[in-house]
Amino acid sequence: MRFGRYEIRCQRTPKVNNRTASPALYVTMPWVIIIYSCMVFYADTLSRNWGNAVFAGFNAIVTFWALTAYIGIWHSMQDMVVGLVRWFFVPIKEPQQEAARKKASWRDALYFGDRQMIYESRLL
Repeated sequence: MRFGRYEIRCQRTPKVNNRTASPALYVTMPWVIIIYSCMVFYADTLSRNWGNAVFAGFNAIVTFWALTAYIGIWHSMQDMVVGLVRWFFVPIKEPQQEAARKKASWRDALYFGDRQMIYESRLL
């Protein structure tokens, strides 16, 4: 689709095997909650603190059910590994001369928004 002299590109979320990949932090936190709730359940069972043990067990079960139903165990593992691998790669920066040559115009600001200008105005 063309609008004026600019081509409109759809900026969609990345698709991975007919699903949207989740950020690693969003997938890791339910696993942290499940593991911590199981540890609290075990400790409270040993100390016979039944109120906290029931709450921790319920919390672990419901969080595991939600993780399985909404993300899936295998997909959550995939998303955590992909997030960890992406964390190690850093995008290559352009040399200063290339960045200085690419000045943004007001048309670019209207089309792309001011986010591009904010990044260009930062000191390296």
